[in-house]
Amino acid sequence: MIKLGAIEFDECLLDAIREEKLVIFAGAGVSKGSPSNLDDFVTLANKIAEGTGLTASVPLDRFLGELHHQGVSVHQRTVPLLTPPNSRPTSLHKDLIRLFKTGKNVRVVTTNFDLHFENAFESIFTDTSLHPHVYHAPALPRGQRFHGIVHVHGSIEFPEDMVLTDADFGRAYLTEGWARQFLVEVFRSYTVLFVGYSHDDMVMNYLARALPSDNVAGRFALTDKKENWRLLGITPLLFTKDAFSELNNSVKALADWTNRGALAWQTRITDIAREIPPTDIENDIIGEIRLILSDPSKTRCFTAHARHNKWVYWLEQYGYLKPLFEQSQIDECHILLMNWLIKNFVIEQPNIIYRLIAAQGVRLNPTFWSGLIKEISLAEDKIPEPSALKRWVTILLSRIPEYGGETYNPLMWLAEQCSRQNQLSSVVSIFQVLIKNNIVLRSESFVPEHENIYIDYRLSAPHYHLNEIWEKYLEPHVQLIHASLLTSLVCCFENIHQDFCSWDRVSTDWDPISDRRAAIEPHEQDRHPEDIDALIDITRDILRWLIVNNPTEGELWIAKLSLSEVAVLRRIAIHTISERQDLTAEKRLEWLLDHFDLYSLAEKHEIYHLAFKNYPHVNSDTRQRIIDNILTHQSSAHSNWTEEQSTNRDHFNWLSWLEKCKPDCSYIQSKLSPIKTQYPEWQLDKYPDFNSWSETWTGSKSPCSVDELLTWELQEKLEYLLTFEGTSFRGPEREGLIDTVCAACQKNISWAFNLADILIEKSEYRTDLWPAIINGWAKANLCRDNWHNILLKLEHSQLHSPHAYPISNLFLSIFEDQVKPYALEILGQVNTLAHSVWEAIEDNEDEPDNWLNVALNAPEGKIVHFWLHGLSQSQKPIPATGRTLIEPYIGWLTEVVQAPGRKGATGRSLLTSQLSWLSQLNKQWVLQHLIPLFNDDNDLNFTPAWDGFLSRGCSIPELQERLIPAYLPAMHRFAAGSSRREKFVNRFTELVLFYVDDPTSTLFPQFFQNAAADDRIEFAHCIRLFLGTMQSEAVEQLCNRWLTRYWELRQQGIPTTLNDSEYKIMLEWLPTLGDAFPDVVSIIISARPITLENNVVPYLLRESDLVTKFPDATARLLIYLSQSISTMHNARYMVEISHRLTTLSSELRNQLDEEFARKGFTV
Repeated sequence: MIKLGAIEFDECLLDAIREEKLVIFAGAGVSKGSPSNLDDFVTLANKIAEGTGLTASVPLDRFLGELHHQGVSVHQRTVPLLTPPNSRPTSLHKDLIRLFKTGKNVRVVTTNFDLHFENAFESIFTDTSLHPHVYHAPALPRGQRFHGIVHVHGSIEFPEDMVLTDADFGRAYLTEGWARQFLVEVFRSYTVLFVGYSHDDMVMNYLARALPSDNVAGRFALTDKKENWRLLGITPLLFTKDAFSELNNSVKALADWTNRGALAWQTRITDIAREIPPTDIENDIIGEIRLILSDPSKTRCFTAHARHNKWVYWLEQYGYLKPLFEQSQIDECHILLMNWLIKNFVIEQPNIIYRLIAAQGVRLNPTFWSGLIKEISLAEDKIPEPSALKRWVTILLSRIPEYGGETYNPLMWLAEQCSRQNQLSSVVSIFQVLIKNNIVLRSESFVPEHENIYIDYRLSAPHYHLNEIWEKYLEPHVQLIHASLLTSLVCCFENIHQDFCSWDRVSTDWDPISDRRAAIEPHEQDRHPEDIDALIDITRDILRWLIVNNPTEGELWIAKLSLSEVAVLRRIAIHTISERQDLTAEKRLEWLLDHFDLYSLAEKHEIYHLAFKNYPHVNSDTRQRIIDNILTHQSSAHSNWTEEQSTNRDHFNWLSWLEKCKPDCSYIQSKLSPIKTQYPEWQLDKYPDFNSWSETWTGSKSPCSVDELLTWELQEKLEYLLTFEGTSFRGPEREGLIDTVCAACQKNISWAFNLADILIEKSEYRTDLWPAIINGWAKANLCRDNWHNILLKLEHSQLHSPHAYPISNLFLSIFEDQVKPYALEILGQVNTLAHSVWEAIEDNEDEPDNWLNVALNAPEGKIVHFWLHGLSQSQKPIPATGRTLIEPYIGWLTEVVQAPGRKGATGRSLLTSQLSWLSQLNKQWVLQHLIPLFNDDNDLNFTPAWDGFLSRGCSIPELQERLIPAYLPAMHRFAAGSSRREKFVNRFTELVLFYVDDPTSTLFPQFFQNAAADDRIEFAHCIRLFLGTMQSEAVEQLCNRWLTRYWELRQQGIPTTLNDSEYKIMLEWLPTLGDAFPDVVSIIISARPITLENNVVPYLLRESDLVTKFPDATARLLIYLSQSISTMHNARYMVEISHRLTTLSSELRNQLDEEFARKGFTV
């Protein structure tokens, strides 16, 4: 409830006023006061009955009905009684009219017969061209949508239609029911405010029959008594009867509130905000404050000027800060209050916020939590006091959001601030929060067939952040914090381990943490670190520091970790021993043998690593002990290996590993030699110290180098070249050999010719050596004689079909990079051979997504491409005016057009991609052979033709005109949302912009009939792009031709409804429209505003000359945009533009400032 004057108005009623959904329902009480001085219904009935000797009795309608039956002219006698000479509208009449901001929005329904509301309307809205819509019973408007003044019981202008008698009321509400029908629609569609009635008025008895039971819109009554109103579904708004001025003053206050302009609101809000908040609960200002804090733009103004800390207490007392301590999403008004609270008090007066948080039970909304950290950590102009910062850390770490987004970035900001203030313990506390782990459960789906649950863990921060907080803020102070950090880290590992144990995901030799870490020291196998790797590295580094700086404490930690159930901690212990410089090699190996089994899988790498580093440096007794320990191990049979084989393999791995570090060790040689003799094929793996490893593929390996290959005797090695497939996994492959052959052919042409001759001699036409040879030729630096030799070899038709691709590539190489100087000399011979290859290419049934892309990469397309290059080169010596499509090219290209199947389709897409150029050579040939393809029923003609054309377009107006009949039928043949459809819209846009005078009545109706919403958006987007590239004169001509008219038609729904997404893009045309800008702005502002969350128009216009050239149009556009923009994202750009409008009239400037103030823009 909002108190205005003496009355507390329901906020729903105020919302209805703001949303223009209010209807005033006025009764006789409105016209009783001075200077209206009209009678109530009882007094009126007695005056009508004067001279009859009768006194009015209830019900009054029946009394008047009896008078009528006795022959009294009830209706005629009423008129002079309601038209006394000095009767004028009261202030209440006028203030009720003032509840509507404009005359067009007035909605008053009255049971009064006088015309005071009409007179009040004319006194308030002085525009002589504006008159209210007035309706008299029984001719009433539709109740769900009307404006004006409705005399639901008639008026003195039509006495015979006034509803006075019981018969009149019966017709109005029962038999004919026109009043009831109208009122039912009104009550269901609008919020209604009754004024001038009491609940027992006779009129209310009839109105109650029109009140629907579902009070959806809301009904309220200004009354001095609350009894019985709620029985009618009406909420009473109470005032004191003895002081009717309470009613008048409160309605006046409500009208003043309704008509208070944004600038006036801004002044009033500023005055309120700069004072201390009201303490008296009866204070009228409280109602105003509630109104202010319910509107984002007003709240924005309030927070810009409120500075006194008492406002914090006031806002908390009245519940305005409660959303900051709840988990639901915070609305815009409360976001503004939150930011105000944070900006003004968190650093400068933190104790107030501490007490506020304490009063709410230390609960923080995630958005509030993030905002607090940002202010504390990132504010550039304010730094929290050290004691305050410590307290903030305790609060913020105790209430980390469980949801609402990532929390590690804010915590990193906080850690940096704590580090700057040397608050190391706070940084440690933050780090301990960041390493907290959470279990993650996943399942493929919740169906009986899938019973597996995948268990994993997730730390609270990723690797990068954990590593950064360690290196920047913690490692420099490790001497002070090593104990607490190690304790936290070990606890984290143990917690994760325990979670996996709970789900039976751990064994003696394996756990998920250790399995993901190849080595404790930096290793190439760990090149893609996970989050947990940061914790492993930090634990390792702390222990390394300890064994150097505090060996005694370091030994205690090593002893503890070596006995841990967590495998990765045991591995860290072994690694630390390996790094200890204060121990001899013997001591390190003795420690290893005393604490671990050399064949333990979980610690395998660290055990191998320690042994490798120390074995060469120990005495013979220790080496003997190591070897004996290795050889006492017995393995179990597994897979296809016996127990003996498994044991020997394990011995082999260990002995071979140690042999690498100590090749001259006789103990190793004596034990390893028998195994090597028994298993000569065994080789030591690349990483014998790992249970598993990964390797990146670096390309195929060849069994020989290029230089080695060039020394081979080809006749002897031919079988090898033809049949080699590869030797082993990760070994040489055939693909590598083929690459080497290609490189050899490029390097030594004679060698390549020799290999080709041998293959032809042996009739080896289908071998994959041919592509290597031909590709080598294509890459080589060939002379004319080389080409003649190559062409002789390629005349063997058996090569054409299987190797069409490399052959077509070879032909194209004549023109690629730099045209060969002898190209024209050999062109005839190559052309003939190319035609033979074209004919040999076999067709297939593939339907590609884009025929032109296929043509550029398929042999059939490459050959057509080669012919087009050849045609171009052959025409270059000829003057431009004499160039033409010559034989034999015209024959070959015609053959391509007429070729059936995929091969012809591929070639046709290339030809239509060159439509303009081919037309310049032979327009008639293009018109005869290519243009008909664009509306051909055969998809193998139609689709490739459009694919080629859509990719490259056409710049010849005559061809564009010939294509117009094909455009519109083509659109529906392209799948909605496809790239073809998008390209089609682009070409269509080009057509209507540059080649059609006025498409609005010719092309657009059918285009928009077939266009989906995405097509229309793309069309608007394409126009925007083209406008950005056009000269100003061309844009002006385009606007005059059809673009301005098009915008007007679209806003009228012609040829189809303009959706918001299209409209947003069309607005982006504005900065490019030049002198058409004012006309288009006039069209734009005539339409309803739409929601524009992020529109770039203000940004694009902020430096445009259009702003100063057309200031009035710009101002009106800004007013329109401010009504449309729902966020403050573009506010500063709009304000920048406003500052450039220095020549505006005072009226237009006031309108602009008023609108900016309404939105809360700071001018």
